Order: sequence, then structure tokens, then C-alpha cells
Amino acid sequence: VIGIGSTTDENNRTILGIAQVFNSDGQYLVGSCSPLSTKENYSQNLENYLYDTLTRILANQVNQDNEFRLIFHLFKSASNEYEITAIENVLKRFSSLKFKYALLHLSYGHNFNLYFNDGKGEVTKGLYLELDRYRSLLHFIPKSRIPLQIILDKRSTYLDIFDLTKQVFWFSNLSHRSYNPSKKTVTLMYPSLMASITEKLKIIDDAGLVKNKYGK
Repeated sequence: VIGIGSTTDENNRTILGIAQVFNSDGQYLVGSCSPLSTKENYSQNLENYLYDTLTRILANQVNQDNEFRLIFHLFKSASNEYEITAIENVLKRFSSLKFKYALLHLSYGHNFNLYFNDGKGEVTKGLYLELDRYRSLLHFIPKSRIPLQIILDKRSTYLDIFDLTKQVFWFSNLSHRSYNPSKKTVTLMYPSLMASITEKLKIIDDAGLVKNKYGK
């Protein structure tokens, strides 16, 4: 499971973080963060990152006859220009192995609200609503009416929306920051945090002092 998040730099440009690769049960497989990306070098960085990561992970696999599954948790919709091209290029380089992949856009940018008992009761944690074959709603934040919308890209080769949503729910309970479920899964939160921290470190001068907006 590969998370791709974003932040903005001091010039308000979108910076993408491709980070933390997890096993299906939440175990870290890779603990490092990839180079940060702008939109211009994002596709190539993603391709390089996937190839290097898969090379390391697959070297430890005993049985390479198994089918391998790549699940991407994205802060935005996938596109041919970026994610699809990068993934397909990498899989061609592992043509002797069997892969399936799923691209999930995780977002709160929608118009859905959840109510129980005419709004008098709380919506059950873990409530799952399948809107169609490629779209579901997942609730895991107490006292909130806004669920997470999960959109499965139709170009994915693994298309089990229930299984993928269930996995997102598990990842919402993984966090080093709190014992409570996070509004974001760690697969999106960690790369976004890493990208933000790295961007802040980049503005530290040689004296080790952070420059403020006045340059002092």
C-alpha cells in the first residue's frame, strides 16, 4: 500500500510526497521518504521510486509465483499523465511477475452527510455505504457527519471496492500521534507530513536559523 500526499511550499506551489510503503496489515516495508516532487517531475520520480522499492521488496520474497497487489492511496484523482504511466512503465520492467493494482482517491471534498435516527443518534464507526461499483463512503470519525469518500479508478486492475474500503478503515487506526482514529489514513497523512517538514527544513540557512518572511 503506497501513499501519496501533498503540501505547499513557501511560494504556494504544490509539492507531492511519495512515501511509506506498508504491507496489507499495516507493517512498514519501507521507512524512507522519496524525493519530493513537483508536478513537472512527479511521474518520473514515482516511476523511479516504485522500481527501486519493488526491487528491494521482491528480493526478499520466497515465492515470486504469487500475484502481487499494489494499492495506491491518493490525495487526488489518478491520471494517465502521472500515475498510470509511471505504474505501467514499472510493471513492464517486472514482466515476469504477476501484478494487479488499484488506484484510490480518498477525499472529503463531496456533498454527502450521514445521519442516524433523524440526526438524533451517532453514526456507527465503520459504517460502509457502497454508492456504486467504483465509489463508497466510509465513516470513522466520532461526532462527525462527513464520511470519507473513496473512489476506485476504473482503470485499476483490482476492483474489489469492499475489500479496498475495509483496508482503508484499518489504516485509519494506525497513527503514532494519537490512540484515536485519524481523519486521514497514515498512508496519506505521513507523506504529507514528511513533505511539509522537508519543505520547512529547506529554508534553513547555513547558520541553522530559520528565515522568517523578512529574511531575518
